[in-house]
Amino acid sequence: SYIAGKTILVTGVTPGGLGAHFAQVVAAHQPKLLILAGRSGPKVAETARALEAAYPGVATRTLELDLGSQAQIRKAAAEVLSWPEPIDVLVNNAGIMATPY
Repeated sequence: SYIAGKTILVTGVTPGGLGAHFAQVVAAHQPKLLILAGRSGPKVAETARALEAAYPGVATRTLELDLGSQAQIRKAAAEVLSWPEPIDVLVNNAGIMATPY
């Protein structure tokens, strides 16, 4: 498996959304660490709990990340850089809408 043993970060993991479903498929292939990122900490935590219940062998970590805020992006980037695990795969599922140029 190309996923087994990898550290994978997925953005936009709202429960019931495409990112959460993608993370579920990834979790089935036993990554070393699945990092779940999204705007709403409680919603990201809900997705993490569901994945941990369905796949007890998969480690998860949550990251609050609002792509509509440069300050939040910088804060999240600093947090990720402080972690010892390098990210092997980044899945940019999250998006922002209706922002001024």
